[in-house]
Amino acid sequence: MRKDEFDLKTKIKTLICYAHVFDCPLSERELLYLCNNHKKNEVKEILTNLEFDNHIVINSGHIILKKYNYKDILETRRERLSNSKKIINENQTILRILLKIPFILMMGITGAVAHHNTLDRIKYTPDLDLFIVSKNCSLHLVRFIVIIIRRFYVLLNYVGLSKKKITIDPNYGLEAGNLSVNVKSFFTAYEASSIKILKGQNIYNLFISENKWIYTYLNPKKISQKTTHLQIDTNASFVVRVLNYCCFLFFLALNSAKHFIFGIKKTYSFEKDYDYTFNKIQHSDGGYQTHIALKLRKIYDAEFGENKILHRFLFPKVYNPNILNTDYKDILVSKKLNYD
Repeated sequence: MRKDEFDLKTKIKTLICYAHVFDCPLSERELLYLCNNHKKNEVKEILTNLEFDNHIVINSGHIILKKYNYKDILETRRERLSNSKKIINENQTILRILLKIPFILMMGITGAVAHHNTLDRIKYTPDLDLFIVSKNCSLHLVRFIVIIIRRFYVLLNYVGLSKKKITIDPNYGLEAGNLSVNVKSFFTAYEASSIKILKGQNIYNLFISENKWIYTYLNPKKISQKTTHLQIDTNASFVVRVLNYCCFLFFLALNSAKHFIFGIKKTYSFEKDYDYTFNKIQHSDGGYQTHIALKLRKIYDAEFGENKILHRFLFPKVYNPNILNTDYKDILVSKKLNYD
């Protein structure tokens, strides 16, 4: 499928089904934002046709597939928005600490919290997923700091000295010298387009500029067109680089030991070997995206009919090049991965 074949109608159907993957139907306002490079009346016309063809219903301003029954959708969305705000509030202290670290150039919130779709905290213990861009040769040190702070608060919570549940997870990590993303998919584009920036708006603009493939799926808005040309010091100090290298060796040894002792492979990509790179950590990788891709395919095909070309276009690394000549059970190139 070429970009011009991913037309507005296909895009809208994909976005509607994708929202159902996360049990969170889009509002009309959210859909219009995601289709911001198209005219409002064009989007409305397609929605009207989909409703007329009995594919969707519009309930309290939310777009719901006909086969799904979401009662009290407004109350559900309000509860999840409230849960998302509580997650941010509980993690305010650690967020302030991280924002003050000089070699963290950009930090934003992604995942369910960014989409205001956080489930019940007691039942599901959701994470606050972070997108972090650090100076060159400092990313593993950042990860080590996050893990240490998180484990420290878990200990305080365990002994009763703190009631806060620290659930921060550095889901994406990049260094300023290499902002390109390895896993180019609809999932990654969707997350990149919906980051809630806490620090480094100019770095976010540079990230979008470096990953123009995102526009194949969505149309992310740069926060400010003027900041992309600023001169930014992207090199970490000598001390930070040394500490970063030590942290990298620590994680490599730890993950290798876990693999050797428990048979659990630790990797951050679709590749078979360990990720030896210094400048990227992308947790939302093969295993999780495979799960999302399969669920989206099931929902989309059940409502709009089988479309193998579309699914390969949306998740090119999940489905192999011979997708048109194989059954779905044979097209996966990655099993579920385990990672910290």
